[in-house]
Amino acid sequence: MVLSFTLSLVACSGGHSLSKTQDGRSAQEEQIQEKKTRRAVEEVNSLEDYLRRIPGLIVSSGTVRIRGYNSSFLSNQPLFVVDGVRMGNELARVSGLVDVKQIERVRILKEVSETALYGLGGSHGVIVIEMRKGGAH
Repeated sequence: MVLSFTLSLVACSGGHSLSKTQDGRSAQEEQIQEKKTRRAVEEVNSLEDYLRRIPGLIVSSGTVRIRGYNSSFLSNQPLFVVDGVRMGNELARVSGLVDVKQIERVRILKEVSETALYGLGGSHGVIVIEMRKGGAH
């Protein structure tokens, strides 16, 4: 089971409290990043365009690879999971089912401990897409 949470730490300096997340970013930095992401999403028209903007993914010619996974004999395609449902390894299939404007969050799972939940299907990584209000159409 993969659990996702944010740990908040509060540091006081000169009468000002600074809220920090687990990765060391302030709440203000996260809000700025969230606004940039929202703006970037408004400019994308396809899932392929959306995925191109995510660090660690290599997107070309209708295929997606997670950086670091290479095989000469097997498919290098990661497993797509949308709102907890395994959608397979084909970008074209997932693109037809996902409205990029409804994407809430995308997580890239690379570590064996993260992908073990998905078995052999997740052996080349997993792209977990969470939709707003379960909005895959």
